Amino acid sequence: MSQNQLLSGFAGIGIGILLAWALYSATYQWAYVLVLGAVTLAIASAMIWWWFPTVGRRRVNVLASIMSARAAFDEAIERSKAIPPVGANIEIAAIHGAFDELRTKALALDVNTEALDVIEESAGGLSHLRAYLYPKEALVPEAKLCLATLKEWGVPGDVVTNLERDLLPRVEKEDTAGREALRAIFEEYDSWSDYVDWYNSDYMPRLNILFLLLVTIAIALALSRFVRQDVILGFVFAGISGALVSVLTRLPKFGVYGELSPALLGIFSRVGTGLVATAIGVGLLASGIFTITLPQGSAGTESVSLPKVIENCGRPKPAALTPAPQPPKPSVECTTGNLFTLLAIGILLGFSERALPAFEDKLFPGSKSSSQKQPEK
Repeated sequence: MSQNQLLSGFAGIGIGILLAWALYSATYQWAYVLVLGAVTLAIASAMIWWWFPTVGRRRVNVLASIMSARAAFDEAIERSKAIPPVGANIEIAAIHGAFDELRTKALALDVNTEALDVIEESAGGLSHLRAYLYPKEALVPEAKLCLATLKEWGVPGDVVTNLERDLLPRVEKEDTAGREALRAIFEEYDSWSDYVDWYNSDYMPRLNILFLLLVTIAIALALSRFVRQDVILGFVFAGISGALVSVLTRLPKFGVYGELSPALLGIFSRVGTGLVATAIGVGLLASGIFTITLPQGSAGTESVSLPKVIENCGRPKPAALTPAPQPPKPSVECTTGNLFTLLAIGILLGFSERALPAFEDKLFPGSKSSSQKQPEK
């Protein structure tokens, strides 16, 4: 088992513990906790199996890639009538032998996933040599077909434009340099093919499922805390869920890896910003700087301020040591509707990262205007 699989296993166990704690806090029934723990372990095992393929599954994919690469190479041989064009110096039998050797290495029992990656890359490099076998009439159509496919995949336009400007004119000369340019286009094409497959088959599905699980857990924890009259942790988890939903609705779009990597790092800052915005917003709402009134009563004709709802939905005050007369029943009760209202407020505050400037304007109304004033001369 690899290090990534171990880390994912610990992460799955941690998620299960959080869910179990939330369920026990809300129900105090260990039977439900055991059932939820079993389901969580099953989900974690399935995610580990899917996210980190075993050597056996990776071997199947590599063998399929080797067969595909050799098929493309043999197709070029057929099109050239098995006669290398002028300027090519390729031993076809040696290339076939190299394919067979790669297949033998992939079938070895002591091979690991890293070695399989190298074998797959080597098979692609051998397949690129077909550029020296195509007839002259096929060079330009093959190059244009690869470039058109890159456009259909949504590869950034600058990348395709640079290939068309730098390599396509060389291919049109139909000489040895043109075949080398076609080989470079094949290499770039395969590189983007692997990247597109990773983005569509691995990255996006896994990221969406991960954030969906995290949002579900955060909302479940927030509800359990509100039910247990712990509004502080309830707002914290509600803000986290709102920030996660904000990230989920604005995941990084397809682009070059140099742009995708900083966008992934920005996810953490956005979640942190949403959590801070939730803390500030709840503090301002509870203090009365921002006033929000909620309908109260079965008919909804009465209204109550949000600070009173937060106070009455919070933890009850500890009882005094000496008996004291019971206070009158508060006019504001913590109803189920109030709990969902608090949950919605926490999610909205965590969802909107633009709430921080609004809070700053409310607290320091003259700071922005004064900073924009030009000094008098």
